Amino acid sequence: MELINHTVKAGDTLHDISERYGCSVAQLRQLNPFIIDIIHPGWTLSVPVQGGGTAQISATPPSTTYTEPENPPAPAPPAKPLELDPQTKPKPSASICFAPQEKLACSPVYADIIYATQEKTFWLLSAEAASALKEAASKLDNLIAPGKSPEERQKGLYACDLLDYFLEPKLANFLEGEQQARMLAIEAEEPLIADPRYAMQVRTAAEDKQRDIAAKSAGAVDPYARDTAWEDNERMLDNHKKYQTLRKLHQEWKHLATIAQAQAKRQGYVIEGGSLFTPEALKARDIVQVYLSERAKLLDDKGQLSTFSTDEVARVLQAASEHRNRLESCLLQCEAELVTYYALQTQEAAKFAYPKYLEAILNAADYGIALPELALCQGADLDAGVQALKHYLALQLQQTQIKQRLSDKYETWIKASGENTKAPDSLVAGERSAWVDLQTQLEAIHQQAQSNVLSTVPRRHLLWEPEQFKPTPVERLVKPDFPLREISWPASSSPVRHISLTVLKALKEQSAVKWGANSAGKSAKDRAHSDFHDWLKSMGGVPIADQGEWFDNEGCFDVEQFHSQLTEQGYEVKTLASADQRNAWGEQLRQMLFMAGAQRELRLFDSSPQAQLIRCLTPKIANVQQTVSASSRFSPNGIGASAQLQVEVNLAKGEVELFKLDWPERGVAQDINIQYQRYDGQGVAEMNIGRFSFNVAAHAWGFAGAAMLASTSIALTPSNTRYGAGLSALQDAQAPAGVLSAAHTQKSAPVLTGKAANVQINDGATAAFNLFAGVQAGIRLTGVLNWAPPKDLVALRTVSLQSTTSQRAQHMGNQWLSLARLEGEVAAAAGVGASAAFSLSADKGRLILRLKAALIFGPGAKGTFAFEVGYDAIYELLNLFRRELRKNYGQPLDWVDGSAMDLFSKMNLLGMAGLDPGMLYLMGFDKIAELFEALTSAGKGGPIAHTIMNYGYPAELEQWTVDAIPEALGPMLMTLISEAKAFDVVSYEVDPLTGLSAEVKTHYTQSQAWMLQQKAIDRLLNWIVSNAQKKGNLAKAQLQFEETFMRMSRFGTKSKTPGQSYCENRFKMDNFMAEGVQRLFDPDADFIRANYKKNAALLGSEKDIFCARRGYYGKDYLPGGVAKYTGEGQ
Repeated sequence: MELINHTVKAGDTLHDISERYGCSVAQLRQLNPFIIDIIHPGWTLSVPVQGGGTAQISATPPSTTYTEPENPPAPAPPAKPLELDPQTKPKPSASICFAPQEKLACSPVYADIIYATQEKTFWLLSAEAASALKEAASKLDNLIAPGKSPEERQKGLYACDLLDYFLEPKLANFLEGEQQARMLAIEAEEPLIADPRYAMQVRTAAEDKQRDIAAKSAGAVDPYARDTAWEDNERMLDNHKKYQTLRKLHQEWKHLATIAQAQAKRQGYVIEGGSLFTPEALKARDIVQVYLSERAKLLDDKGQLSTFSTDEVARVLQAASEHRNRLESCLLQCEAELVTYYALQTQEAAKFAYPKYLEAILNAADYGIALPELALCQGADLDAGVQALKHYLALQLQQTQIKQRLSDKYETWIKASGENTKAPDSLVAGERSAWVDLQTQLEAIHQQAQSNVLSTVPRRHLLWEPEQFKPTPVERLVKPDFPLREISWPASSSPVRHISLTVLKALKEQSAVKWGANSAGKSAKDRAHSDFHDWLKSMGGVPIADQGEWFDNEGCFDVEQFHSQLTEQGYEVKTLASADQRNAWGEQLRQMLFMAGAQRELRLFDSSPQAQLIRCLTPKIANVQQTVSASSRFSPNGIGASAQLQVEVNLAKGEVELFKLDWPERGVAQDINIQYQRYDGQGVAEMNIGRFSFNVAAHAWGFAGAAMLASTSIALTPSNTRYGAGLSALQDAQAPAGVLSAAHTQKSAPVLTGKAANVQINDGATAAFNLFAGVQAGIRLTGVLNWAPPKDLVALRTVSLQSTTSQRAQHMGNQWLSLARLEGEVAAAAGVGASAAFSLSADKGRLILRLKAALIFGPGAKGTFAFEVGYDAIYELLNLFRRELRKNYGQPLDWVDGSAMDLFSKMNLLGMAGLDPGMLYLMGFDKIAELFEALTSAGKGGPIAHTIMNYGYPAELEQWTVDAIPEALGPMLMTLISEAKAFDVVSYEVDPLTGLSAEVKTHYTQSQAWMLQQKAIDRLLNWIVSNAQKKGNLAKAQLQFEETFMRMSRFGTKSKTPGQSYCENRFKMDNFMAEGVQRLFDPDADFIRANYKKNAALLGSEKDIFCARRGYYGKDYLPGGVAKYTGEGQ
């Protein structure tokens, strides 16, 4: 069957085309397998010649390269004869690849041959054409040689027109003229225009915050001097008008967005969640989802993986086959056989699913994704990797069980129901040790998987947590006439060389070719492909499709078979005459040319413009399937570069990897002091937050990777869309200002101010062109944010779980902690305090730390880093919070929002009760709230008092109490004055002779429990007074006491009448402590009550004078009465 090309025109349908060429629609679909539902104007289809005529057949099959957003999806692969048996996949026929009529009439002898990677085509060249291409390649090499400075390379890129063909992946860039300008203007006026309700909320919140700041600065205002109701009503009406205006603007924007989305879809893109995706990215997601679905069938209710041997699966499949055969031959009374067959399917469902599970792993591997099982198999049988993952999941299950034991132990102790556990100072020592050990094993397995993937060729992308996988949006739109071309020819030391079509245009006088006018990217036709094709044709070149009968059984290129096919077709290429030179070129082509099915499924070689640009910017080596090193400089967010980096580049796929490094190095990191507003508005307070160091590793691809290679240095920058950080080019690649751009497609730097500064001007002659500005989508940054707390906090570090003095010293000497992990796949969270240099907020029960980049990298660094805090450093962070709250006289801190305050308050109280803050944080906010509620419920005063009086490290608990925030100390005292009840405590003491733990049970009667609670209250207040007298800060201790008694409720909140709450709680406390329990049995009982009375009077001296009391004893002889606040401010 002879084929020709047909260009689809507007109004064409498959039915019309099939009738025109005398074939069926099914034949058209088979000849053009890329057709899914519809066809678009401009597509090139392979169609059969009517009646086997002698119509001209193009030697170049439809291109399979997709290089520009406006082009239709990838056209058809080379046509092949129709096959009746779809099971057999023959190699492409040479008759399709060669077109004899394309040979020049003068001679079949050609001086040279090239292979164009993007066009996937061989070209037979004359000496003149080969010389011109080599001259163009040499000129580009000289202009952007890796040995040149980054500034010189950028000038070279501009000289070759490689800086003017990129657009941001925004919907507005699919529009033209006035529509595009209007949409950009709307987005600049209101960046959140897609959701007007949320945009209005953000505006209102910002205005309210500014109003509160202004009111606080103005000081106290007479409430009768202003009509607040009228002001609120006016503000509400004004906000309503603003919202209506915003809605109208949204409707206009939505109309433009609908037009742009339709245009993007016509160009082959898929829009999800406001982002553009390629079909390939979504296919990767589908592959991963199939894997997750198949794996889910093998997971039990505990998340453990069921695995089977090949023999087990084979036996089940054989049994099912036998049942099916009997059913097919059964004519009468087949119910029993049918039931047996379905029973087998149900009982052995996991074994039936197991082969599909393995197949899903291999399918992902074929697409370039290394799932955990593949990464762990170390080149052995896949079953080894499955078993390794099974072990990993088993370790995770053990961690989950440990977390449950932690929760159970804490809950059991808190509830104190009859049989209590030992004192909490060693309550969870075993669990924490086991947790750390398991975490070490899990991290080792993960590291092994990463190492395995890095050592395999071809390199795949490790997807360790497939549940979190999200397809990567398009990072840059490429204009259709991008002039970079990648070619390979014999006798070259490098597998690929690069040319710019701009250089070839200078040779147009030597040929009859007429270069097409620049279409500014608006035409659906690929002008760059046409220019290159037309130039080669005009220079006497003959195209040969790359998919022919010259691949071995493994799908790799065989140069000898290719040479034989050339000879059979009557061609002679001088550069292929030498066997040695021919074999050397064949080895180079084996790195990038594969049989179509293997290349497209395995994605062994990326021929996209992005990958070509990266290969163009790296040093030349003999094997593109290896990595190559290039140098760059690293800089912290805009500050002068000070660290030289070696960048690893995977040439075949155009990926760039950075080695890990610490920045700044721990040895040179300095303490950071920040300032925050004092609660009274009188000046600022200074706070030392310790030292910070980033340990980072980066992986980049596409134009983001090219940015790191072409820029003068690399900058660590905050991420605007998620927790963590990113990398960007410190100095954007720029075209010289005042030079007219040939393409007129690049955007200038902003020249406006305010919100309008986000609008960029499409004028190629007025300003500098930023090629890589804002490219972050193609970069993934991983690592940790390390923190060395202030020295005064290091001394307070909890070591209650360490059993020996040496262990305690070692723990306190380890100053650097892992504060947060830098991961790129965490959703962004809105939080207050973003304008502060250092702030804490909470999102979904996890603490979010925000740091201004300038704090770490110095003046000049811009942006804010946001991280999710890990459990390692939660204790020190809590200590920092408590220290500053105490310095701020217990008043709210402007760098801690309400959600974080609530979390810290609960953790503070539980920490005072002996629970480990790190383990608490690990269990999550819900469990913390649950334990807090259980602790503060009635009847728990006795067990809590027992813990306070028998705590293993009293100095540590004393420091907790002295620095305790009122929100935590209030509920604690409320619990301690709750009704005393008899209870038992079980503790364990080590026998000095045997070394074994012996159970010791202690019983407290109601009277003893009452006395124990009085002792605990006296100890807490005594610690506060002693510390205040020692440091001379009695005023702060008195304020802490007052705020605490205002918050003696379950949740530590201050009521609307704090003065009255203070008086009532002081009265309750005094009545509880006045009861003379154990006077005859405990010689210290009366002394403790007297000491409490002295300390309480001292701490409450400023506030007690405003409390009027009236006491009495009723018939039950229990103290009673009322207390009334007589001061001001209620």
